[in-house]
Formats: sequence, structure tokens, C-alpha cells
Amino acid sequence: MPAVVLIDKVPGYFETTYNESQIMIWLRLESNMGHYYLREKTATEKFLDIFKNDDDIKMRGYESFTFKKSENIFKVNQTLKKIKGGKGLEIEIIENNLFLKTMKFINVEELLLIESLVKNIS
Repeated sequence: MPAVVLIDKVPGYFETTYNESQIMIWLRLESNMGHYYLREKTATEKFLDIFKNDDDIKMRGYESFTFKKSENIFKVNQTLKKIKGGKGLEIEIIENNLFLKTMKFINVEELLLIESLVKNIS
């Protein structure tokens, strides 16, 4: 489980360090699915989507960013459908790899969420 460390330094003024452990998992997928990154939408993005919903990947509550389109978008959507219901995640698909990361400090609920998502996908 990776430990995220944020360091804020201004020489001569202050230095703050914030450590937090998060759950991150990497799964191999069957085929090349392009490169997509998804994270939860901000309130502004939710509002703007009323007027212009331009995400290639439609996953409720998530903003998607496309770096390389998949030749089989159906398969990408089918994989992401198995993650449906997962909240507070960062999701990245890079070719035949799926990365899931929680955005909260490690706790039992987050661990059980990741475990159920992995079972769904596998």
C-alpha cells in the first residue's frame, strides 16, 4: 500500500509535511484498451456537463480524460461497468493494465470496496 507524502516548503518561512497511506491496485486486463484516466467530477464539472458533456467514457460521477482511444470502446465500458458503485477512486486504464487508487486514508471500508471491485473484475 503506497504512502502518499505531500511536502510544502517555502525556504526560510515554513515546512509542512502530510503523510497518508492509500490503497492502490494494479490488474492485468485481457486486451489493449487504450489509455483513459477517470476521477470524481468536481461540482463545477457536473454543472458544465449540463451544457457540454464531452467525455469519451461515460461513468456516472466521474470525469474521463482520453490519452489514447481504444479500438474496442465497448470492452472498456464493460470493464468500467464492473467498477460501478465505487466512489472516491482514481481509475486509469493503460493498454492492458487497470489501476485503481482510493483517495481516502486507508480504512476497513476502503479495503472492502477495493476487494469487492477486484473480485468483480477478475
